[in-house]
Amino acid sequence: MVPSRAVWSNDGKRIAAVARGNTVKVVDADTGRTISALEGHGDRVNSAAFNHDGTRVVTASDDGTARVWDAEGGPALATLEGHGGRVKSAAFNHDGTERVSAAGDGT
Repeated sequence: MVPSRAVWSNDGKRIAAVARGNTVKVVDADTGRTISALEGHGDRVNSAAFNHDGTRVVTASDDGTARVWDAEGGPALATLEGHGGRVKSAAFNHDGTERVSAAGDGT
């Protein structure tokens, strides 16, 4: 799935959308009800992507990190650091076992 500022889960039941710059809201696609608000990035979120079964969301931010979240909410499960600048996008592989991120610094 291609990361973006709003993305559907593979089953079409949820949407992850960047809200207020550094928060991502996971919403029920049928009702529009907010399931969770993923908060913790220190700067603007550039992309979000679900894993294959919709249980995790990975986000990329101008704060130089990518973070992995439980789609139901709570604090980040993992923070991926090491980029020298803002992280433009992040995604899971086809079975959700690996993550990739890309930044403007060439890493």
